[in-house]
Amino acid sequence: MAGIARAIVSKYRPIIVGITGSVGKTTTQAAVVAVLREAFPVMTNDTHATSEWGVLAAILAPGDHSFYRTGKSGWTEITAAGIFRLMFLGMTKVVFAVKYPKLFVLEMGIDHPGDMAFFNSFLKLDVAVVTNVGTAHREFFGSKEDLISEKISIFRGLKKNGLAILGEDQEEVRRLVEKEINPVRLLTISGQKIEVKLPDGRQWPPAAAVAEQVGAEFALTDEQIESGISKLSPIPGRFEANRLNRGIVLVDDSYNSSLSAVRLGMEGLSDLGAGRKVAILGGMRELGAVHNEAHTSVGEGAAKTVDLLITLGADGKLIADGARKAGMASDKIIELVWSDGDTNTRAVVDTILGILQDNDKVLIKASRSVGLAKLAHDLTFAIGFDHAQ
Repeated sequence: MAGIARAIVSKYRPIIVGITGSVGKTTTQAAVVAVLREAFPVMTNDTHATSEWGVLAAILAPGDHSFYRTGKSGWTEITAAGIFRLMFLGMTKVVFAVKYPKLFVLEMGIDHPGDMAFFNSFLKLDVAVVTNVGTAHREFFGSKEDLISEKISIFRGLKKNGLAILGEDQEEVRRLVEKEINPVRLLTISGQKIEVKLPDGRQWPPAAAVAEQVGAEFALTDEQIESGISKLSPIPGRFEANRLNRGIVLVDDSYNSSLSAVRLGMEGLSDLGAGRKVAILGGMRELGAVHNEAHTSVGEGAAKTVDLLITLGADGKLIADGARKAGMASDKIIELVWSDGDTNTRAVVDTILGILQDNDKVLIKASRSVGLAKLAHDLTFAIGFDHAQ
């Protein structure tokens, strides 16, 4: 399958922007796409399909998302029939001359050693972006340095004179890039020059800054870049702030979670106006040996950031313990029973409704498989939208 994709890329030579990282891949992809669409038609992979199959499908059958489905774990799966159909459609592009997209912006998920080498085996990137490297996806990597090495190996897939972008100034990551992948035309994003209103959430400014640089790389004007960034809108499940009755703002950030992402989410509550900052937190996945440490660290961060902490499930206990050890008062910590993927949220919703106060700013966050998307949905509709806003 990778051989077919490699043949397609070699034959049609599309411009490809690849984006990876521990946090912020999807928002960065959205920002880059919004900017580049001011000047070019842009093709992407589905935001739910960033694994090997999702990226392969984007190359072999651009724009067709029918090959995969979301499994019970929340990750995408592909059927045997889908594999054969993908191969057939891919081969037709190799054998015949067809109209093929000129520009791709691909989000590339990495969770095992060798994943990036697989992508590099068939993609030839004009721009490669590493948003950041944190604790996410540590389960199958021996150390953080191993994870960093895997992420930054995206730069090995660059064409000659391609642009490498580090989305945040992480000195440890930069040092490894210069040591392991040198020479490379490397740019570190430190700020955003164009001032436009962005959606809620602190993930958007760095994403917009990357998009600004990518736009400049492809010779877009400042006006085009500003126009594209101004069109950004919230992404479901990713710091999606809903203005509800009683002045409550409920942030559905349930799509996924990691240590750096949950910290960013809690800090972002202070940008939503006056009121208590409330964090409803479940477990994080794919952390491997740092699982307990990361959850405890989340609790320590919560003690410094939010006014009320509500935790869910066994991993929530680790978060609560970390908050208590960091000095958070016991009456500001509420631990609730939760089973991963539970669809019966009534008891938890009723309990939370009895806790929330007017003007609370509420974050709901956990890894996807924990299943807090249903809780966020049910709690949102139980409170009700404020249609006056």
